[in-house]
Amino acid sequence: MDARKVTLWDLLDGNKTYRIPPYQRRYAWQKADWERLWEHLLRQYEVATGQRQDRAPHFFGSVVLQPRPDMGAGTAVAEIIDGQQRLVTTALLLAAMRDFSSDEEEIQLTEECLFNLQRKGDERLKLQLGRYDHDNFVSIVEGEGPKVQGLLGAGYRWFLNEIERLHRRDPKRFNFSALRKAVTIRLEVVRIQAEDMDNCHRIFQTLNSTGRSLSQSDLIRNHFFMVLGPQAEKAYTDHWAPMEDRLEDDLEPFFLHYLVAHGRHNTTRDTIYQNYQMTLTDLESKPDKVLAELKSISSHSKSYLKIIDPAQERNAVLKKALSRFQEWGTTHQRPLLLRAQILADTGKITKPQAARACHYIESYLVRRLLCGLFTNNLNRNFSSVAGRLHEVEKDFTPKLLVELSQKAMGWPSDEALNEEAESLEFYWTQQRRQQRFVLQALAERLAGKEIPDWEAADYTIEHVLPQTLTDEWVEMLRSGGATDPHQTHHELKDTLGNLTLTAYNPELSNYPLERKQGIFKDSGLKMNQTIAKTKLWGEKEICKRSRDLYALATELWQAPQKLEENTTELLLSRLEAILEGLEGDTWTSFEDLASVLNCEVQALRQLVIDSEQLPNRDFILREDGSLDVDLPWVARGVNDFVDRLVSAGIVGAEKNKNAPKAKRLDLDQVLAIQESV
Repeated sequence: MDARKVTLWDLLDGNKTYRIPPYQRRYAWQKADWERLWEHLLRQYEVATGQRQDRAPHFFGSVVLQPRPDMGAGTAVAEIIDGQQRLVTTALLLAAMRDFSSDEEEIQLTEECLFNLQRKGDERLKLQLGRYDHDNFVSIVEGEGPKVQGLLGAGYRWFLNEIERLHRRDPKRFNFSALRKAVTIRLEVVRIQAEDMDNCHRIFQTLNSTGRSLSQSDLIRNHFFMVLGPQAEKAYTDHWAPMEDRLEDDLEPFFLHYLVAHGRHNTTRDTIYQNYQMTLTDLESKPDKVLAELKSISSHSKSYLKIIDPAQERNAVLKKALSRFQEWGTTHQRPLLLRAQILADTGKITKPQAARACHYIESYLVRRLLCGLFTNNLNRNFSSVAGRLHEVEKDFTPKLLVELSQKAMGWPSDEALNEEAESLEFYWTQQRRQQRFVLQALAERLAGKEIPDWEAADYTIEHVLPQTLTDEWVEMLRSGGATDPHQTHHELKDTLGNLTLTAYNPELSNYPLERKQGIFKDSGLKMNQTIAKTKLWGEKEICKRSRDLYALATELWQAPQKLEENTTELLLSRLEAILEGLEGDTWTSFEDLASVLNCEVQALRQLVIDSEQLPNRDFILREDGSLDVDLPWVARGVNDFVDRLVSAGIVGAEKNKNAPKAKRLDLDQVLAIQESV
């Protein structure tokens, strides 16, 4: 490896070509980046013109290069592994300077930084960009910058405007030569040249270890193609570029859901590369296997496309099942949908079986909404199920039903729905989109074969008994038997039985029942026509409609499978096996244990309290690593308990009462212990 500090002129002087590999990301710098560079350049310009005392040149960052002697005849060719954003930006600035100047000599000197003047075609360019930016960049350096759109064109015009403003500020003192020297002589970079691809890859990882400047998918892409070496360009063209074009802004979510679907269920948006890096690092010494992995994920991206755009799925039944999740509007379920779609696309299960899996997931989500259950644990629930099923193939659909039906998953039964029918404030559960989904599905079921045309009008949720009580409605409630109309209104107005869909919400407002019925009777929805025929709209009518709609919901959305309850003895033996598997200075939490054992946290907690002979129960802490002082053996002597944790190496000698997260066994590791026993 050769690393040295050089000026921009040192980089660009002579016959040189810097090539941005096609798999590198597009030009991404924006106004804030241009402003920061320009601010530093103005200080260097003032030094060059004598307006400011001499100061050190501006350090502009690093440029990592891999020489490619096989790619040029008479021209030094190198691929830019890191630093392309800096070099492209300075090229935009130089092009803007050239187009501003009227001095032929200065134009010539500036063009020597942009072109190998004795060459032709692409070899004439000192900087060759990837396929997405190539044409626009060529247009700019060839003098057509004002016409170019996108970030490249915007950057060129921004610099041209700043140069013109600098000139207008003091035309007599403006010094173009000093500005050119500020760019080419007083901008310095560390040029790092590594002869082999492995070194380039290590350097790149070091410079981008935080992942701040690159997206998670950028880091994955660069890792792939720096490992692939000579195969990189063809692999990019054949596999990565089609995947990138296919998914566009959904590429990063695809990697997240792909990892979760394949057992990495502790992956978050911030740890996508970190988790996928483990897979690639294991394969690095075997380029053929790296290429096979790339082919595999590119193929699976076609399955993901069907999830985000169900029109791509040819099977009508599965297409409809996937489309319903587009209407539902959440993404928690995508790892499981992706797993089902991949299995269907590879022939491991049939398309109808995948559609059935979709129905189980939809039923799980809708029934939770109808019971008013929180959504904040859905990611965890679906991820844990994905982790347990990631190696299951032909039995995926029935095993998915079993996993979702576990008590800890919280899939409401028919009995649970019936309990909520008359009292749940449906209008305040989750989002309007999901509420509309449920009402729309119920309306379609009531309509029979005459499915309403939802695209024909803008349907919104309407309160039959209005949200604001009027005198007419007070009398209506009294006529229906309410002794306290205001209390009855408060209890019933937001329940499912009082809600419907209509395209005439503004017209209905707080009007009396008769006026609303005049609109409902002409509605295209059978559920509204039924309301139009009632003589009263009070507690009896609203509660009956709620019960009827909930009963209809139990027909539409499947109940969980009734499973044999785990006996206490079985649960205890599984827990004991996991705790015995805790090694060294590690700890876990009740939440992770409950997720793996498919039981409720409180039930597990009580079992642990009652089982004094359990091994390593001291090492079950709160999720943040703090002491659970409500546990009897902790409460009896906190200091003694901390001493035991210190002896075990879980906390340091300073007795910090929070165990470090690094020593916590995550869900993957706890699951691995269970699977091994």
